[in-house]
Amino acid sequence: TYLEGDETFFNKKDVHFGHWAHQSIAWSVGFAAMELLSNYCYDEHYARTKENSPAAADDVANESSDDFKKTIKQNKMFLPPPLTYELARESVTAEFANAIDTAHQSFIDRNCTSFDKQSDENMNPCIEAWISSPGGYGPGEINAFINSHKTDVKDWITENQMGEGWSNKVGFIATKADASFTLRFNDIAKDIRVVTIYFIRSYGEKWKDSRAKFTISRVQEKEGGGTSAFVVSEDVISGIHDDVTHTHSPTLDQSMVLSETILKGESIEMKVDLVSGSHFKIMGMMLCEK
Repeated sequence: TYLEGDETFFNKKDVHFGHWAHQSIAWSVGFAAMELLSNYCYDEHYARTKENSPAAADDVANESSDDFKKTIKQNKMFLPPPLTYELARESVTAEFANAIDTAHQSFIDRNCTSFDKQSDENMNPCIEAWISSPGGYGPGEINAFINSHKTDVKDWITENQMGEGWSNKVGFIATKADASFTLRFNDIAKDIRVVTIYFIRSYGEKWKDSRAKFTISRVQEKEGGGTSAFVVSEDVISGIHDDVTHTHSPTLDQSMVLSETILKGESIEMKVDLVSGSHFKIMGMMLCEK
């Protein structure tokens, strides 16, 4: 059919393109398919090679290296920003970018490329690091950790509320007023400068006035026997929201920078006292170089 007055194909038996036109289209489609396959194979090979090979030292040393930051992001070699109510959608992209920049700078500061890949050097900056999670670091692991380092435990237990399913917050909790415990880490394998505590900040009557005091001390042997403890950091952490309208229970962290570095081979002690309220819940802790 054709529009009235349009005689383009009038009285013509074959209105299709000729042989060469069809052949050209076939060649174009074939070329495009081959190019697509070739590009895909190249991109896949490049991605796998890049992912499995160490970054060049010159690239790592360059703080503005977008390629290496991309590698950090692809391989999840950074700690994302904490998921708190202050993390707004408008700023989350910038927060993630800052986290990647921090990881990149840490890689440079620690001169990671100077280590032999076959070396047994332990790059973990912490002597202890854990955070509770259902199906992960659970009650058994927490109990084993506490039992390995405790010198005294009064009215603290491992709480696992399985009635709440996978939303339960497994942790080490104070159950009465004046609860306390002490942990000691002897002959530490690394220098320690920062102690980080992960804890629950909640709401309601159970957590009323919840406050715990954390005291970190250097422990030294005395001549003639016994030990002495010298306090290198103290901090009081609140386990309840200041704003009474808050009705959520996030896991937060608080870091304590020691006034003096506890050196490799020395001993460090952590004492935790419930100074007010009847409950406080610890979700994890880290004892690290920085």
